[in-house]
Amino acid sequence: MQDAMQLNDNRAVYRSKLLLDQDLAAKSASLGRIYNDLGFQWMGLVQGWRSVSEDPSNFSAHRLLADNYAAVPRHEITRVSELLQSQLLQPANMTPIQPGLLTSNPLVLEGLGPTTQSFNEFNPLYTRNRLALQLSAIAGGNNTWGNEAIHSGIWDRFSYSLGQFHYSTDGFRENNDIETNLYTAFAQFALTPSTNIQFEFRDNKTESGDISSQFFAADVDEALRQTNRTTSARAGLHYEIDADSDFLTSLSHLKREINQNSRHIFTDEFGFLQDKSRTNRVTTEAFHLESQYLKRTKYSNYVLGLSYLGQDENLNIDEVNKASIFGFELPCICDTSNSDRGGNFINSYIYSNINWLKYLPTTLGVSFDSMDSRSLGTVNKINPKVGLKWNYAEQSALRAAYFTNVKRPLISDQTIEPTQIAGFNQFFDDITGSMSERYGVGIDHQLTKNLFIGAEVSWRNLQVPTGELIKKRQREHRDHGYIYWALNDQFSINFDINYETVNRELFDTTDLTPGSIKTLRMPLSINYFAPNGIFTKITATNVHQTIDKQTGLAIKGFQSTIREGTDDFWTIDAQFGYRLPKRWGIVSIGVKNLFDEKFNYQEFYFQNGVNNPIMPTFQPGRYLYSQITIAFN
Repeated sequence: MQDAMQLNDNRAVYRSKLLLDQDLAAKSASLGRIYNDLGFQWMGLVQGWRSVSEDPSNFSAHRLLADNYAAVPRHEITRVSELLQSQLLQPANMTPIQPGLLTSNPLVLEGLGPTTQSFNEFNPLYTRNRLALQLSAIAGGNNTWGNEAIHSGIWDRFSYSLGQFHYSTDGFRENNDIETNLYTAFAQFALTPSTNIQFEFRDNKTESGDISSQFFAADVDEALRQTNRTTSARAGLHYEIDADSDFLTSLSHLKREINQNSRHIFTDEFGFLQDKSRTNRVTTEAFHLESQYLKRTKYSNYVLGLSYLGQDENLNIDEVNKASIFGFELPCICDTSNSDRGGNFINSYIYSNINWLKYLPTTLGVSFDSMDSRSLGTVNKINPKVGLKWNYAEQSALRAAYFTNVKRPLISDQTIEPTQIAGFNQFFDDITGSMSERYGVGIDHQLTKNLFIGAEVSWRNLQVPTGELIKKRQREHRDHGYIYWALNDQFSINFDINYETVNRELFDTTDLTPGSIKTLRMPLSINYFAPNGIFTKITATNVHQTIDKQTGLAIKGFQSTIREGTDDFWTIDAQFGYRLPKRWGIVSIGVKNLFDEKFNYQEFYFQNGVNNPIMPTFQPGRYLYSQITIAFN
């Protein structure tokens, strides 16, 4: 890949220099999969950022970013947004859309789905009229089962894919089970050589207990049961105005219903038998229209966009508190509340990538966010965007960025607005209405042809809304460094250091989420690839975490107190597999947490609440699994 880029004037966009052909086979190949296999995800991101900066209309560059963001925590919105942009820009082709890749939160333990979240490339070299079928499955401990089926086809100017995804597990503790079923359909038709239309449908249903990762065991809700049913439909248009300009539009509709119920029965300190239950029901319906114009010139390119989202959302809460003593029931204390959290959200933006100086590309932009929320009030904010890169060597760069943003609701967590500035992510899963400021610097350096190092430091300052007039401050800091080394044609080593801190004002005395978290993660992986298709991967991860939070759930009869916690632990993961000949597929077996390490760990996604649960990054128990993928082309 590096040799190919050097022969192409170090352009990471894979297309003919004279634009005489579309190189569909080369573009459709999942370059992200190569970086993921080696464990060089950050290197893949560096190439993707450079590609998008040079040509934001190239669909393979967006797909490269989407595949590599799958390995970066807290970049779920960015990953699925890059995938959406890739879908809108792509011509009719045989690259099927994995159901698990389409959703920002597939609710699967890391690396333990039927397939990885980057695409398995089993396509023939050349595009032709044909049908294809790809089947994947996983079986593992804790009664874990999963499968994914993708059928795709292409006939002249028409292409489509149908997908089905299932995953279920009992989890590693009581009430940690989950079952999710996802069905997808995608169709694309080239009306003319310059006009493509596409349609997409998704139906997703999830049932689970409390799957959150809590540092303190007392914070786990052993009675929580929740269901989430989401259906969405999207129509898209790509019109190539001329060789240097494109127009995109996407119209989406979503309906969602979330039901949560938790009931606790206990005896309080006064001898009263308490029976407390709480039921939450959230219903959402939303429409999202986005349009974008892309223009390329010799030394720059421009991205202009406008979007509107209208949302109706209702939150209904029923609380029932019953008490009895010696068989006599006291009057029930019942409360029902209903709140309208809908609104209208308008976003417009313009970005320019200026390449007047080949080794000093600059990104300048500005966005305007207007929010009229019935629960959070009105917000109108202008957000500047500045990014600067210095490509001081062929595969090395120094970069810096500053920008502000307003978190707005998104259908399926996707947007076609540019997701990053000089490699720094714009979109995080913050609370709707949060205003953020981010700035940072980074360096990515190639020491030798096979050795790469890099580091990044960034800060985020947020104002998080708790109501129409009340906002709480939150500050985040992130350090990241990496060393990637391809020793030879068969061995690679990758080492990452990630240090994250968050400090936030608590909303009130009932806010049981952390006020402070400091987490250091250091994974070291050794990978082996034999010429006959056998591969092995061993990863050792050291984690050190300290946490400050209020603990003691009121529903359990305890008073909230400030409590500190610290844990330091190692996990060892191993995988052994074989690539079947003639691109037929992959089979593998593996183990997570080989030495059955027990630990306490707080996932950062605490602020999303139970409305948007996230599977934990680490599992405190040994987990054996096997995976298989078979492709019929």
